[in-house]
Amino acid sequence: MAGTPNGSPTSSAVAGPLSARRSYLNARSIYTQLDIRRVAQLDLSLAVVAEMARQLNEAAQEYEALAVDDRLSARDRARARLWVGTALSKNGKNDYAARLMTTAIREFEGIGEPEDWSVAHQKLALAHRGAGNLPKALRLIDLARSTAVTDAPMQRVRLETAYGHILLSDRATVDDGLVILDRAAREAAQHGLAHQLRSIEGIQRTHQGNVRLPLPRRSGSSRVSVKQQVITDEQWRHARTIWDYHQMHHDLRHCDVAIGLGSHDLGVARAAVELYRAGWFPLLVFSGATSPTTATRFPRGEAVHYREHAVELGVPAEAILLEPNATNTGQNIGLSRQVLADSGVQPASVLLISKPYMERRAYATARKVWPEVEVVCASEPLELDDYVSSIGDPRLVVDMLVGDLQRVIEYPKLGYAIEQSVPGEVHDAYQALLRAGFDSRLLSP
Repeated sequence: MAGTPNGSPTSSAVAGPLSARRSYLNARSIYTQLDIRRVAQLDLSLAVVAEMARQLNEAAQEYEALAVDDRLSARDRARARLWVGTALSKNGKNDYAARLMTTAIREFEGIGEPEDWSVAHQKLALAHRGAGNLPKALRLIDLARSTAVTDAPMQRVRLETAYGHILLSDRATVDDGLVILDRAAREAAQHGLAHQLRSIEGIQRTHQGNVRLPLPRRSGSSRVSVKQQVITDEQWRHARTIWDYHQMHHDLRHCDVAIGLGSHDLGVARAAVELYRAGWFPLLVFSGATSPTTATRFPRGEAVHYREHAVELGVPAEAILLEPNATNTGQNIGLSRQVLADSGVQPASVLLISKPYMERRAYATARKVWPEVEVVCASEPLELDDYVSSIGDPRLVVDMLVGDLQRVIEYPKLGYAIEQSVPGEVHDAYQALLRAGFDSRLLSP
């Protein structure tokens, strides 16, 4: 729902769009007989109700007429223009909707309405999501969330719903989107926001209906096809052998500090949050700049986005230090060590939090770069199939497993890490996958 203009009549008996429509029509009839100018505001409310009832073309036409209706205030005319875009966006006309919303934003700026300006950016973000421009959608929803001037439950739920909806559109952030939508649903239920709750539940149902996990079958067909690329069951067995080798299987124990190693995977931040909540460390460093694979997803840097996500999920900001310059694992550890030293922290033990298949390389690098500390490794507790589901590209994941194993083997020769023993079955799996062409993440010659 776009929202009800100030001054619209309300009734405790209004239980949904049809009930609301009857109430507004009755009021409109009385106002018309009395020649009261607030008829236009009631027309605006009726258009909102039509939008709620999914009569989107009717709502858009009514909004468009009201956007130039002199009986309305400048603010309500700008709102009507914004809501034309909202109705069009819900009807799939996202590019045109975005242009109208941008015009409304300029009008809100001109009349000094910061609350509506923030709401407009939220709706514009959803239009760009619908048009498939996720980077722009994320930038706009971040702007809307950071500039919101009210902490009212209704606006909090709307912002969180929009944010979660956008995150669901990228396989790499689906889990975070679901968490945020669950939180928004709980708040909507707590405050009796029935329409918002139905909207959230509709988004969740649509997502569940669209999910098609590209995983290998455990029986029947012997292969899985993703983007016309085939991975056999034998190759998946090799991948699981390497996946298991990459994980250090350390027992968790309390450490003086933790370091979250930046990457494309927001799961590192989620794991850090859970480990902090469980009390395994009191202080956390997020480390990482950007790379060609993360510049679009994390334009302000991996560490910055990790930190924002962790704070959003409840980690106190004062418990997190930032290292925003590292571009490789050695720098992640070395520069984080310097950040800690600059803060007067000299830890005896460090919990390294990484992607699941990066634990061994992180451990070998830390033992080389920072040999005097005790190193414990941790990551999201995921099986390979679950991790593939979260990334959404099985072949890419296998390529990354192979690439990281090559680095475990080769980096000690270059002085970047200590040597790790590679069991025969792991080496055989590595060679088999190389022969099969899983080589897009290998080191350049």
